[in-house]
Amino acid sequence: MPRHAAIVLTLAGALAACSGDGGSDAAATTPIEPPTTTAAAIPATTTTTAPPTPLVFTCPDLPVGLGDSNLEGSGNTGYDVLAYDLAFDFDIPALVSEPPFLEATATLSATATESLNAFSLDLLGMEVESVTVDGTPVEWCRKDRELIVGPRFALAIGDGFSVRIDYSGHPTEAEGLFDEFTGVQRAPTGVFVVLEPDGASSLFPSNDHPRDPAMFRVTVTAPSHLEVISVGRLVAETSEGDRTTSVWESTEPVATYLLPLAIGDFDMIEVESELDMDIYLYEGSSGVGDFALQPQMVEFFESLFGPYPYDRLGAIVVDSPAAIALETQGIPTYSRDFAFEDVIAHEIAHQWVGDYVRLDDWSDIWLKEGLASFAELLWAEHNHGLERYTRQINGIYGFLAEDPLAHPPALPERDEMYTGSVYWRGAFTMVALRDLLGDEPVFGLLRAWVDTYGGKTATTADFLALVEARLGTEAFELASDWLTDETIPPLEARGLEPIVGG
Repeated sequence: MPRHAAIVLTLAGALAACSGDGGSDAAATTPIEPPTTTAAAIPATTTTTAPPTPLVFTCPDLPVGLGDSNLEGSGNTGYDVLAYDLAFDFDIPALVSEPPFLEATATLSATATESLNAFSLDLLGMEVESVTVDGTPVEWCRKDRELIVGPRFALAIGDGFSVRIDYSGHPTEAEGLFDEFTGVQRAPTGVFVVLEPDGASSLFPSNDHPRDPAMFRVTVTAPSHLEVISVGRLVAETSEGDRTTSVWESTEPVATYLLPLAIGDFDMIEVESELDMDIYLYEGSSGVGDFALQPQMVEFFESLFGPYPYDRLGAIVVDSPAAIALETQGIPTYSRDFAFEDVIAHEIAHQWVGDYVRLDDWSDIWLKEGLASFAELLWAEHNHGLERYTRQINGIYGFLAEDPLAHPPALPERDEMYTGSVYWRGAFTMVALRDLLGDEPVFGLLRAWVDTYGGKTATTADFLALVEARLGTEAFELASDWLTDETIPPLEARGLEPIVGG
């Protein structure tokens, strides 16, 4: 065998001899147990956290408003509202001269964006009966348009919380709104709302500014013989005695001023469309009229702005003599004499510019009114021909020449927010760009504007930056002149001369 095999056998024999019964080495046959040690017991530790210290409420002086240039008191800092759950119970007298009475509960779900020992909500008029935060009754006070709430314990950044306010009163009698056309309005058989720009605060406690849109659930109890129309979709309806309760829920976030609400005698007509087009006409009105054009308007505006952003495009026509039209989200509101083709086109265009692309500051109001007015002109050209477009431009340019309130549209003061300059110099900014560059670049700009800022807020600076990036320096300078110069620029391609503003 090989030599290494012998070595293995020799080792095996030696190992067998050492492990036999006759071995004399006791250590080899006695197992060695490992030493045992007893560890000292370690006492368990218990960590205790001191309970939070309740806050002492002293009605603090909090910052007023979000810092808006023209509506200094609107909106609040320190939190972001995610959802409003509103319950309205209306008593509507038969006499139109008598104000409606409202009993209401508003529940806001919000997230703190700052450390808060107190926070403010916008609320005008109304009698507050109780306030709770996360179900706990808390102290509160009123200062001007602010309802100041003191939570029981401090809120940290990122904390979610819920605040409920029970209140009542006559919402049509609120004082301190933008003007007499703002807020809850009386109609012969009911009420309707015009909440732009700061009227939501007369109806419900809110963070009343376009920077803070939220989801809405609106529950309305009213006399059963009256129709209730509100935001989004009707999800429930129950009756008890002569009162009916309707529940409406939004499908997209809504800015507070864009909340629709109307109660009254209405006939509903459905316009055939891929969208829900429910047209609510005050009882005794002359029929659907120009609202029959809504499907074609949507198709045309989609070619300019992109897909319609919502799943509903209705209309509410109220029996009011006021000249009112408002782009309430998904279902614009019109007064009886202000529901014709040009106005309908304007309010539908707002669903993209104003509702979907929101204002960051009310001083930028031309971004919604000027762009919607331009869209209104484009619809007139599309539906009636180029001559109609040209005739309207020439006439409006002359109107601006005689307007004693003429001013740069991008720099309106509070009392200039709804002047002809905001609407039409804003629109003519786009007319001038179209004259300079043609359809494709300018219509592409509109689409890019909605694509970039849809679902967000935007400013005039954002608009001008997009003009420069897409259309170049000459277009940027032209748009800047139209928006900021005291002198109304010329429309050179049309032979219209500059006008010195008043």
